[in-house]
Amino acid sequence: MGAGVHAVRLMGCALLCILLFRAASGCNPTDIVNSIPESCFDGQMNRGETGLDCGGPCAPCRVACQGVGDCLAGTACRDGWCESVLCLDGVRNGDESDVDCGGPGCRPCAAGNACRDLGDCASRICTGGACVAATCTDGVRNASESDTDCGGQTCAGCAVNGLCQAEGDCESGVCLEGRCAPPNCSDTVSNGGETGVDCGGPRCIPCVAGQACVESLDCLSGTCSASVCAAATCKDLYANGRETDVDCGGSDCPACADGLACEQGAHCRSKVCKGHICQVPTCEDGVANGTESDADCGGTTCAKCADGRVCKGPKDCTSGVCKGKVCQVPNCNDSVKNGDETDEDCGGPCGNCGTGKGCRTDGDCSSQVCSGGKCSAPSCSDGIRNGSESGRDCGGSCFPCGGVLP
Repeated sequence: MGAGVHAVRLMGCALLCILLFRAASGCNPTDIVNSIPESCFDGQMNRGETGLDCGGPCAPCRVACQGVGDCLAGTACRDGWCESVLCLDGVRNGDESDVDCGGPGCRPCAAGNACRDLGDCASRICTGGACVAATCTDGVRNASESDTDCGGQTCAGCAVNGLCQAEGDCESGVCLEGRCAPPNCSDTVSNGGETGVDCGGPRCIPCVAGQACVESLDCLSGTCSASVCAAATCKDLYANGRETDVDCGGSDCPACADGLACEQGAHCRSKVCKGHICQVPTCEDGVANGTESDADCGGTTCAKCADGRVCKGPKDCTSGVCKGKVCQVPNCNDSVKNGDETDEDCGGPCGNCGTGKGCRTDGDCSSQVCSGGKCSAPSCSDGIRNGSESGRDCGGSCFPCGGVLP
């Protein structure tokens, strides 16, 4: 037998009982109401019901209608549902508990109307012969509640596994297949102690900038300002964002000092990251760091740089000449003693040095006399023709040579 036919027969039985005042039909509408089981109010179609909480052991299912022609004889269309004509006559009659409400044939009564039992009341609470208004603490699923005293338009959300019809019926904000689901960190709802959507709180990952927070631990940046996670900065005293240590390292902040955390050399002032720690610069680390002008040379602690290496000043170069930030090749006109010169721009491969200049051999000196590492002035007794002499130790400023040149 179809659910619709069964519902119509049950409604017809109730109507017949009312019309005949419990006469020949042998059915008692009041007995029907009093025998309604609790399962008829659990929001599920079960225990032999032909519709949701109606039919079978429950009250007859209401028949939807759009006009008078949609309803059986003895019933009329009211607010989209077929009801007994006795429920529309403005008189308390039949088995109604109050005017046009209550009893097995009419709609339940509103708060304040007379009642005989819970089935007469829309709130399912009949106290002292009167229907009581539904509340969120009455221990009954009524009004717009999705489950007992929770959900709906006025009550708090239902706990996990409570009945629900929409997300708003649940504490977690998640309704799956008619039941409130437990919160998790991927349900796109801020719940379960989260401060933002699927972030913050004791269980989920920290929140990005712009999400709500209660404390610094709720934020990826480590900064909770005015209950909102702030963006990471290089001055917030936290290791956050792309930083490898507090306010340093990464792609956005300055390089870290020696001893601080790093992931690669670029994160360190020394440009050397080993074991995820920025290293102290040395003259053998293959990197231009510390005071060095080029890799492992120049500066105040390492050897001078060879020709062609980067320099900051003359002291960085073996040649003593830094031009255009490059150590220059020594030459005889650079005003520096360098290369194989014995003194500034003289001696060695360059021209002879004057008196008092440095020398290694006599050939480094214009006097051709190198004594004690210094070029000596020409004399009339050095055994060499030099200075203004026209002969060896004679002529010029010396004694005459006797007319004979050696």
